[in-house]
Amino acid sequence: MRDYIFDLDENLEWEIQKYYVTQGISRCIHLKIAVDKRDNSYKCTKCFTKFIMNEKRVKKFKSRIVLYFDFKDEEKRFISEIKKIKKEEKE
Repeated sequence: MRDYIFDLDENLEWEIQKYYVTQGISRCIHLKIAVDKRDNSYKCTKCFTKFIMNEKRVKKFKSRIVLYFDFKDEEKRFISEIKKIKKEEKE
């Protein structure tokens, strides 16, 4: 069973699983950030959180920015992983 507040479903939309007072909203520390070429926005490569980036922030997070990352393939992989987990939970 999951132990966090928000989770992405197979449509990559946030859904509320449980409510915990002591736990933060995000459990991802955003180690890698890349530009999603489809909408030209900076996103975390793990949780797909969007970032508003200006020149100052780009310089600050330079070590975390990945030059090439295929979000489309990663989203497909992530959706299949979510479906697998939900199937296991039903069993």
